Amino acid sequence: MKINFKKALTTFVLTSTILYFMVSCKKENQSPEPASSEAAVLHFSQKGLEYVSLNVGMYLIYKDSASTKEDSVIVTTTSLETKFSPAEFDYGWLYITGQNAYYYDVLTLMLSKTNNTNEKWFVGRADCRNSMSVTPYVNIVLSSDSLAIIMQDNNYVTSQFRFPVDNINTFYEGNMTVEDIGYKDVVKYYDSYYSGTDSFQSQTLYWAPKIGIIKRQKKNGSAVQTFTLLRHS
Repeated sequence: MKINFKKALTTFVLTSTILYFMVSCKKENQSPEPASSEAAVLHFSQKGLEYVSLNVGMYLIYKDSASTKEDSVIVTTTSLETKFSPAEFDYGWLYITGQNAYYYDVLTLMLSKTNNTNEKWFVGRADCRNSMSVTPYVNIVLSSDSLAIIMQDNNYVTSQFRFPVDNINTFYEGNMTVEDIGYKDVVKYYDSYYSGTDSFQSQTLYWAPKIGIIKRQKKNGSAVQTFTLLRHS
């Protein structure tokens, strides 16, 4: 029997193309799933939120070691949102993998200078998806109400807070005195990195529940700048 290879090749290409577009269209036509009670729910640790979910309008006065002057700061944004992520599917030639829908928390904390609120003193963002629980192989999100809070800076260059502590970058300090004021359950976070000029930089932050940052130290090469909390209201 003589096989027309040209015709067979054409048939194979057409069939493959049709299958490809069928799969692609199926993916593109999937509309986002509506909010569902069956979706997994991911919430931050409530104990961890005590350190970073601060009251908007709270004033904090710091002493700047570089200028020896007081630095007045106000909490301008504390936003804790619960967002929805629809189910996702990945279609391969011989398989289909999926991830179920889920809700997840997103936190934003901003502190600004009181004399110019456009000048940010601190910006931190945390997303539950950075510490979400996924079962191996089947890619299914598991509900949790105590996910770690991993707070990064505005440019996602460095982290600034983590709870629960991991004893790698984050440490439990317990009781601590700053400017003759005692604080309890203090958490220390340390992070270091190299800037674009290959200058070694680091930042150490000390956090107290319901107050936030009580001490902040920045190092840029040999230069050191420290902010210590004098009072808050």
